[in-house]
Amino acid sequence: RVRQFAVEALRELGYTTLHADGAAPALRVLDGHPDVTMLLTDIVMPDVNGRRLAEEALKRRPNLKVVYMTG
Repeated sequence: RVRQFAVEALRELGYTTLHADGAAPALRVLDGHPDVTMLLTDIVMPDVNGRRLAEEALKRRPNLKVVYMTG
């Protein structure tokens, strides 16, 4: 629910959004979209926490902006 709310709110503000339901799918989305400039991630996720996701994402894309949230 939090993810869907964030997606809808960001779209209403004019942002293009992509979303995934976990760390591995998020990395696949990142790999498939070189124009992604920001990662918004929940800190607490069932498979991999948001900080570990961000670490891996930053290895792939060092200039990526990361925003952490929890809900």
